[in-house]
Amino acid sequence: MKLISKKYFVALIVALATGSAWGKPALRIPITVLQPDGSELTIVKRGNAAFKSVYTLDGYLLKYDDKLGYVYAVPQPDGSIEASGIVARNAEMRSASDNMFLENISKEETAKAIEAMSLRAAESGRFQLKSKTPAFIAGCIMNTRGPGLYDYSFPCTGKQKVLVILAEFKDIKFNSKNKSPYNKIDAHTYFTEMLNKEGFDTYGGTGSARDWFLDNSNGKFDPEFDVFGPVTLPHNVSYYGRNLGNGEDANPHQMIIDACKALDGEINFKDYDRNGDGYVDNVYVFYAGYGEADTVGQKDTIWPHSWEISWATAPNNNTPGEPLELDGVYIDRYACSNETCGIIGDNGFDYIYADRPDGIGTFVHEFSHVMGLPDLYSTGEYQSYREVPFTPENFSVMDYGPYNNDGMTPPNYSAYERYALDWMDPVSMSPGNRNLGNLGSTNQAFIVKTEKQNEFYLFENRQQTGWDKYIPGHGMLVWHVDYDQQVFYNNKVNNTKDHQYVDLIEADNIQDYPIGVDGGYYEYPESTRTGDPFPGSKNVRSFGSKTTPALVSWSKKSLGVELTDIKESNGVISFLATINGNSSVTEISTDVVSGEIYDIKGVKVGSVNDGNLPSLDPGIYIIRSGNNIKKVTIR
Repeated sequence: MKLISKKYFVALIVALATGSAWGKPALRIPITVLQPDGSELTIVKRGNAAFKSVYTLDGYLLKYDDKLGYVYAVPQPDGSIEASGIVARNAEMRSASDNMFLENISKEETAKAIEAMSLRAAESGRFQLKSKTPAFIAGCIMNTRGPGLYDYSFPCTGKQKVLVILAEFKDIKFNSKNKSPYNKIDAHTYFTEMLNKEGFDTYGGTGSARDWFLDNSNGKFDPEFDVFGPVTLPHNVSYYGRNLGNGEDANPHQMIIDACKALDGEINFKDYDRNGDGYVDNVYVFYAGYGEADTVGQKDTIWPHSWEISWATAPNNNTPGEPLELDGVYIDRYACSNETCGIIGDNGFDYIYADRPDGIGTFVHEFSHVMGLPDLYSTGEYQSYREVPFTPENFSVMDYGPYNNDGMTPPNYSAYERYALDWMDPVSMSPGNRNLGNLGSTNQAFIVKTEKQNEFYLFENRQQTGWDKYIPGHGMLVWHVDYDQQVFYNNKVNNTKDHQYVDLIEADNIQDYPIGVDGGYYEYPESTRTGDPFPGSKNVRSFGSKTTPALVSWSKKSLGVELTDIKESNGVISFLATINGNSSVTEISTDVVSGEIYDIKGVKVGSVNDGNLPSLDPGIYIIRSGNNIKKVTIR
């Protein structure tokens, strides 16, 4: 079965969840499947755990019929979408009657029907995380961390114990989908080492999940993943994972309930309420076999995702159901992903299944949701590829980065994630010659604020080494962050092309996907991604209020900051920063080399490192360095 090599798809009508959906994005590679009548059809999946869809290459929505295979979907007057009974075919294989039938299918009406379906899915409360209201979230934000999370309940600093369960189904066991020699390893051993072992390298691994979090937090977050099981669930996989009308899985939360109950005698769940709020911080489940995100034809399995039991069982969108209670604590928040890695690419003629235990990429993405980080890929609906936001893709583990190196080497968190998790204090930009070392080794970034409290730019240096070995380019990445509680809470961060809320600034100003010959898919923009960093492949050496792209706020106001002579030498970025009198940047001078910064209430708000101060709001601060105390006023 021949594949179209290196094609990545944007359907003319992309259907994703309107409500909050938290999960790994679909593998965006066209795959040729064999229909029951013997014909071959090339399809592409879009979506995530909340809403998923399948299209032809030229953008016709499909439904699956158990007897006929993939058939064309038809919008109905009541806003629903029904299977047509007409077997779908590739454009070049369609008969005259096929083409006449398709002429009567309105992609605009299909888009409206999909939007209505996704709205109904959102209103049902399925796949929304609602344990904390936006007002409560705002009250939980610590002074030392930047804005950017949708939930602040998981303890993401210090040593933390994390509960992990291995669950297999009545009809699918661990190792049953792994091909030789990958089916010889004990599942408990593999996942314990994949999560915890320093330097984990089994099957091409480049480190464990614990290695990844230690490196990215600069040692501030030290998780210990306690693995239990495997435990056999009481149902077949289809009971938990079969697709309902909108494409969402039927009972994925019940998998968590069944797994926890089966291990109640072995696990003291109270040990995993680390913050003492009466709730287990999170339960993570690896389930046997494939996941739906990176396979085709596995419609009965589960899509990796993060969710809550109480909202999975909610009678309506405003009233949560009951969480599970064991050992005197509630079990509500959970995340899950598959044992076996599915499709990893193609060789120009056929698609390639890894058929081995999955790497850490999916786990890091899903566990990042546990810690409160939203998706940075688009979770919206679009009638045209021209509307699709140009998101960070493989530069971000919260976008397409979990697939880097076939899931073995997810990219580093950017300065945005580190700042939001309180793992970094970015340094305010000040005038003069400035240097930026590799983010992966220095954990350093610059910040420039706008006139809005929660809108700012972050500047970081990303090199293709370590966890970033497989990112598509190197140099200075610039992120424009605009934190809006409701947008982040609803997981719509990068849904609007003209106003992304965690926007990677493309230095070469290329912000559109290359158009496929039929308009229904696009070439993966590897060549343009190398131009995203500064100076990058296009040697862009300046960034300021008059450049394109411009260093301005979303209200188009100049920030009074001009960066010129941007260079990269031996992995270090250097530039000249010029700041005029109208800038929002406040330069603070101090002779204190290192120390801790406190506000007038005695709350620690940051640190001084090598004489550099983090970005601080106007006010009075105390810097303590050993027995020395200095007062600083920022106006």
